[in-house]
Amino acid sequence: MFLFQKIPSAVFSFVTEFEKNGFACYPVGGAVRDLLLGKRPTDFDFTTDARPEAVMKLFRSVIPTGIRHGTVTVLYRHHSFEVTSYRSEESYSDGRHPDRVSFDCTLEEDLKRRDFTINALALDIAGKRIIDLFDGRSDLKNKRIRCIGNPEERFREDALRLMRAARFASRLSFTIEEKTFEAMKRLAPSVSRISVERIREEIMKIITSPRPSVGFEMMRETGLTKTVLPELENCVGFEQNEFHRFDVYRHLLAACDYLPAEKPQIRLAALLHDIGKPASFALRDGRRTFYGHEIKSADMADRIMHRLKFSNSEIETVLFLIRNHMIHYTPEWSDSAVRRFMAAVPPEKRPDFFALKEADAFAHEGTRPNPLFQKEFLDRIAACEAQNAALSLKDLAVNGNDLASIGFPKTPQMGRMLKILLEAVLDDPQMNTKEKLLNLAVNYRKEFMPEN
Repeated sequence: MFLFQKIPSAVFSFVTEFEKNGFACYPVGGAVRDLLLGKRPTDFDFTTDARPEAVMKLFRSVIPTGIRHGTVTVLYRHHSFEVTSYRSEESYSDGRHPDRVSFDCTLEEDLKRRDFTINALALDIAGKRIIDLFDGRSDLKNKRIRCIGNPEERFREDALRLMRAARFASRLSFTIEEKTFEAMKRLAPSVSRISVERIREEIMKIITSPRPSVGFEMMRETGLTKTVLPELENCVGFEQNEFHRFDVYRHLLAACDYLPAEKPQIRLAALLHDIGKPASFALRDGRRTFYGHEIKSADMADRIMHRLKFSNSEIETVLFLIRNHMIHYTPEWSDSAVRRFMAAVPPEKRPDFFALKEADAFAHEGTRPNPLFQKEFLDRIAACEAQNAALSLKDLAVNGNDLASIGFPKTPQMGRMLKILLEAVLDDPQMNTKEKLLNLAVNYRKEFMPEN
C-alpha cells in the first residue's frame, strides 16, 4: 500500500523489536489518521500487548512518562515513541482519569476506549493492513468527527474530549456527527472540571489550526465558549458601527483566521484585541462608539491569560499588541509623532504590530491595507532612524545621577522628570544635550514642582 511508503524506517524496525520478543505492536491514533489523509506524520504512538515493565526491558532508553496508565516513551533511533499497553478503563469519578485501569485486555478493547473513530485506527505493519473496528475510514472520507459508541459515555469519561472534538473539527475542517454534537451541547458545562492548563492547550491547538474560526464556532454552537471563554461569548451579536462589516465576535474570528498559523501569539492577540468593546460601548450623538476599548481589551485579555496560566512572556507579547493596535498612521503625522511611535513600538515588535494591523483592517473592511501606504510609513521611520534620535530613557544625554547632581531627590519625582525630558527630545532631537536637558529640568522644577 502506498501509505506504508510514508512511514519512517525506524517505525518498521521498532515494531519488529516487539515481534522478535513475542509481542504485538501497532502504530495507532493520529499518525494513522494523518497517513490516510495523505499527510506525512511526524509523531507516532503505539499500542502493544507488552506490559510497561516488558517494554522497559526491550529498549535501553525508556522514560516512564505515564507508567500508572501503561504509557512509556521510548527513545529510539532519533525518535521519541510513546508506547501504551493495551488497557481497559472503568468509571471516571473526576471526569478525567479512570478509577481503575486493567492491562488484561485485547486490542479491540483498547481501541474501544478511545475518543473518536478517526483516532481508533491502527496499522498492522507485518500484514500491511489497516485495523478499523469502528468505521473510522468512512468518517475520514465523509469528513466527520464521531464518538466511538455512546457519545455521552465518551464525554463523561473525559470532559476534555469536548474541546478535542472542536479542535479536530478546526484542524481537519470536519463537521461533527449529529449524536456527538448533541451530546456536546448537553455536557458542555462539564468542561469546567478540566484543569485550565489542558483547556489552554486545546485553545492554542485551535489557534494554530488552518482556520481557528471553525473550532471557535464549534465551541460557541455547543455552549463550550460560555464556560471556557465567556468574554468571547459576550461579543456574539454585539454590533459595531456602520464602518464594520461584522459584529465584534465575527470580526475577532476573521482577524484571527487572517494571520499565519505559525504566529500563535499574534493570532491570540487578534482573537482578543477588541474583546473589551462591549464593555466600552456608548451611544454618542446616535453613533455607536468604543473609546478606549484597546485599554479595556488589554485588561480583559490580561485576566483571561492569567486565568488560563499563560507564561508571563506570552502575556506581555499579547497585551502589548492589543494596547497598541489602535495606532493609526496618517501622512499628516509630524516627525515627532513618528518618533513617538518608534519609542512605543521598538523594531523587534514592529513586524507583529503591522501583521495585526493588517489582519484588523481585513476583518474590518474585507480588504488589505494599501502596501504603498505602509511603505510611506516605513520610509518615514527609516528617515527618523537615520537621525539617531533618542527614543528611550537610556538614549538621553542625562541620567538619574545627573539629575541628582542638581538637587533632584531619588524619588518617583526623578523618574517623572526623566520621562518629561524624553518627551521634549521626542519633540525636538536637538534638545538631547546635557546642558539643555539640565536647564530644562531646573526650569520645569521651579515652575511645576515647587518644594513644599
